[in-house]
Amino acid sequence: MDTMNKLKDGKYYIVNRASGTKVGLAPFDPGFNGYAITRAPHHLEHHELPCVTFTVTHKKDDSYELKIEGDSVIGRNGGVFAPPKGGEQLWKIMYREGNKAYT
Repeated sequence: MDTMNKLKDGKYYIVNRASGTKVGLAPFDPGFNGYAITRAPHHLEHHELPCVTFTVTHKKDDSYELKIEGDSVIGRNGGVFAPPKGGEQLWKIMYREGNKAYT
């Protein structure tokens, strides 16, 4: 199944759980280097984890629109760095299953 089909419209948070800290996984976990996606901001406040916020909109033509909020994203090592130009590359990085990256 295409990873994109698991996303519902709405606001999401990408959090780093590489430290082993458990956070809510709702509704989707890409399983990429310990990153998780949650729709529950209280998990982020409780664990004080770095995150990036984005909004997903499922369009009529079956494509998805991804709007990134803020000016930083999580690095693979848990650090925060400036994002690439636009949000497309972030989308490809975060939604990876094995050797396949979904846009």
